[in-house]
Amino acid sequence: MNNFFHLFRSTHIHPLLWAILAIGIMTGHIYDLILLFSLVLLHELGHVFAASFFSWKIKKIMLFPFGGVAEIDEYGNRPLYQEVVVILSGPFVHLILMLGSFIALSSSLITHEFYEQFMFHNVLLLCFNLLPIYPLDGGKLMFVSFSLFDSFQKSFEKTLRISAVFLLCIAVVALFLYSTHLHLWMVLCYLCYSLYYEWKQRDYLYIRFLLDRYYGKGETILDLSPLAVNGGEKIYHIIRKFKRGQKHIIIVEEKEGRKQLDENELLHAYFVDKRINDSIDELVAFY
Repeated sequence: MNNFFHLFRSTHIHPLLWAILAIGIMTGHIYDLILLFSLVLLHELGHVFAASFFSWKIKKIMLFPFGGVAEIDEYGNRPLYQEVVVILSGPFVHLILMLGSFIALSSSLITHEFYEQFMFHNVLLLCFNLLPIYPLDGGKLMFVSFSLFDSFQKSFEKTLRISAVFLLCIAVVALFLYSTHLHLWMVLCYLCYSLYYEWKQRDYLYIRFLLDRYYGKGETILDLSPLAVNGGEKIYHIIRKFKRGQKHIIIVEEKEGRKQLDENELLHAYFVDKRINDSIDELVAFY
């Protein structure tokens, strides 16, 4: 129960949203706005409840005029199945709401007009959030999918690039078909800014991923994965190959045979000993 109330205390409304609601009152669209942002809040609470179930660190929920964002203090070192569950929990809320509204309509608890309006907003939010654009749910699922085959850093950069292409395509379509739709352009501008910000912060996010991996709880990573490298490779180059959801054993190929290191030994050398430009051979000799 305490967690339940903590989630609502962590919900914040951006001042601009109050201004939009005031405009809605004056223009007679306040009902639509309240319905839309109620659905947005429920969507974000779906993410937060799932994250809370897995004991993730939840910072806050922020509601904007163009949607909502659940800020979770995690940096890519949780098991990937947890990532998928938390991501899909938001869209799953809309499926439950749509089923509930259908049952309510069948029981004559709501009017057909309300049902159509309610379904329209739910389908709109569901489809929009599943677009392959980061940080929407579809973009996060794309990031997780790439992470199955590639390193954290490469997967994230690939996700941002593909997101930018999709966002550009949507903006071109919107320019010709919905050029006067202010709300849509607010959302597109926000997504554009988010992609730019995430790209600028990608190295910072990568370092937080490594720090959380080094100082965090090791039991959060389930899969043990060998990482074969050459003795001459630099430490900073090797750690860029680290993947999400996997703990690496570093296998060093040498003429004398194979040697292995735990990934924490590389991270210790990187963060504590500051041996950033050393080769793995030098580290093996040190140990």
